[in-house]
Amino acid sequence: MVEIEYYASLTYCVKFLEVLSGPYCEKIEPFIYGKNPFELVDTQLIEFLAEMNNGSIDDHEAVYGYSFLNISVGIWRDMTSKNIEEMIYEVKEAGNYDLWKEELEMDLERTKYFRTIGIGMKGYYEK
Repeated sequence: MVEIEYYASLTYCVKFLEVLSGPYCEKIEPFIYGKNPFELVDTQLIEFLAEMNNGSIDDHEAVYGYSFLNISVGIWRDMTSKNIEEMIYEVKEAGNYDLWKEELEMDLERTKYFRTIGIGMKGYYEK
């Protein structure tokens, strides 16, 4: 899914574009600075965008989200491997691991990547 926010003036301009379907985009293949952000594991994506940003990063939601202020790019995910590993532990303790194994393993794989990337106009992510 792609979300686009724009504002009307004499010329139309995209204010914000967000791709919500990472890491498994089916109908769109986004690229930023020549790379698909959903093909880079979390640490690679953070390092890559930090290098492109060359400046301030808002990390107040660190491990779940980061905003790269100089390039007006934000990335986000709703879970980390730690969250899923805790769920796996709880499910095993309850004796239900076999019932949830496939779904939990898929979720664990997904946590290696960010789920969304947003690109805004200059200053979009600044407070």
